[in-house]
Amino acid sequence: MNIEIKENKEFKLIASLVEEVQNLHVNLFPNVYKPFEYKGIEASMESMFSNENCKVFIAQLNNETIGYMMLLIKEIPESAFHYSYKIIHLDQISVSEKYQRNGVGEILMQKAETIAKELNIDRIELDHLYDNAKAAKFFQHKGFIPYRSKLFKLLNQ
Repeated sequence: MNIEIKENKEFKLIASLVEEVQNLHVNLFPNVYKPFEYKGIEASMESMFSNENCKVFIAQLNNETIGYMMLLIKEIPESAFHYSYKIIHLDQISVSEKYQRNGVGEILMQKAETIAKELNIDRIELDHLYDNAKAAKFFQHKGFIPYRSKLFKLLNQ
């Protein structure tokens, strides 16, 4: 497979992949996540893309977009509790179900690490929904370790 990785912020190229992820989120937490609605999601993504610290990379095979990731470069200021540091937050990553388990995610993750090294950043952070076992397994396989847990409790249910 000759997969090309390109920096590109055109929503139309990743819309179907964003829809796959949104549908997964809706299936896991239907009371939290809204069903995919192209125009609304496009406007939200375009707003995120306008941030100069946002980088979007697409994975293409024969001019078909088969994966993407969105990175946010963040500078965390020093406080009384911790030192200042810079991170790359892997905000979104998706590989078309049809192309999963073919190394596409691996290539995207390698690109994220390359960008981090180029920017002299030594930390990549991400999160995923707890019930997304496929994502958890993939990220653990790539060397990510649990750092924090986010919990919630529904009241009046």
